[in-house]
Amino acid sequence: SPAAVNGYFEEAVKRYYAYQRIDPVFTDNYFRLGFALSKLGRYAQAREEFKKYIMAFKCQDYTENTALNSQINLEDWVGHAHPDPQAYFNLANAYLMDGDYNRAVRTYEGFLRFINPGNQDIRQNYQMLLTQRKDILEKIKVMRSEQRPADLPAASASGVESSIDSH
Repeated sequence: SPAAVNGYFEEAVKRYYAYQRIDPVFTDNYFRLGFALSKLGRYAQAREEFKKYIMAFKCQDYTENTALNSQINLEDWVGHAHPDPQAYFNLANAYLMDGDYNRAVRTYEGFLRFINPGNQDIRQNYQMLLTQRKDILEKIKVMRSEQRPADLPAASASGVESSIDSH
């Protein structure tokens, strides 16, 4: 049942937070936590965990010019990061599901510019966002409207379009 599945994901979230306290350098916990949070519809929290995974959270000292900000804002950066395309895909989807089309697009652009311009899966998803924008946003709006109110992320279903300007 959906309630049982949600219960398993809630338990997983609790455990991944506990694992992070024990071993904050084991980055796979951040990725897995982001995945579980996404499945629960908690996209803002999921985004933060995917960012921590990508940025090798706890593996380095941060400066003002962080890799993630640079990649998303298309600035130069040199440093340590985890160039996992699946993490960028999940981060872009979390932005998209939370109504932030532009950041989803910039996440893909950052990956293609700074990490791996030849990654065909990321390029294909990026192109799909650009060419099927209207259809994608409509599908997300429908999906968000079908979620139970307790499951909805911070933005309302109607907020999907209001947070989007043309790219």
